Amino acid sequence: MNNLFYDKLNFDDKLIIKNNGVIRNNDLYFLKYKNDTAGILIYNIINDKFSFKQNKNYKGMNPFPITNIFKNLDSDKWDEFIRIWIEERVIQECRPEVPFILKEFKLGYYDVWDICRSNLAMSVEDFFWITKDNTLRYEDFNIRYCTLNNITPIYKPPFPIVIYPNYFEREKIKSGETWKYELKNTNS
Repeated sequence: MNNLFYDKLNFDDKLIIKNNGVIRNNDLYFLKYKNDTAGILIYNIINDKFSFKQNKNYKGMNPFPITNIFKNLDSDKWDEFIRIWIEERVIQECRPEVPFILKEFKLGYYDVWDICRSNLAMSVEDFFWITKDNTLRYEDFNIRYCTLNNITPIYKPPFPIVIYPNYFEREKIKSGETWKYELKNTNS
C-alpha cells in the first residue's frame, strides 16, 4: 500500500483495532480468510475511498485476485477492486428479501457497504469475512460452516458499527469542522 500511515500498521496474532476501528477519518476492518488475517480493509469516511493493507505474512488465497496481474496499483484502482468485491458479497437491491434484511440490520436504505459491515461480509461462496475483533473465529459466524456442523451462526457483529456522516456533514468536515463519530449497537 502506498498510503500515509497505513504502512505503520504491523500484523501479529495480537493485533487489535482500537477506538472502534476509527483512526483519523478511516474505518478499519480486518479482512480474514477463515481465521487467517489477509490484511486490513480501510474505508476513508470523508473521501469515500477504500484501500487495503496486505498482511505480508499471509500466504493464503488472495481476496483480490485481479491484483496478481497488476503491480503498483494506484488508490483509485484499489478503491474500484474493493467496491466490486463488496458488491459481490451483498444481495442485489431488486430482490424481494431486501426490505426484511434492511429492517433486521436497522438500515434505513440500501447501501452495499452498510449491509456488508452489518453481516461481516459473509458469503456462502467463500470464507472471506471482515471483523474489528481479530480474536473472533469464523466457525462462529460462517453460514456454510455452521450449517454443515449443526451450529446456529452468529449473524450480527458483536461490536458496534460506526455511523458515517452524510454527504453534507462530510463537506463540513472537509471545510475544517471536527467530526466525532457515533456508534450503532447492532445487538439491541
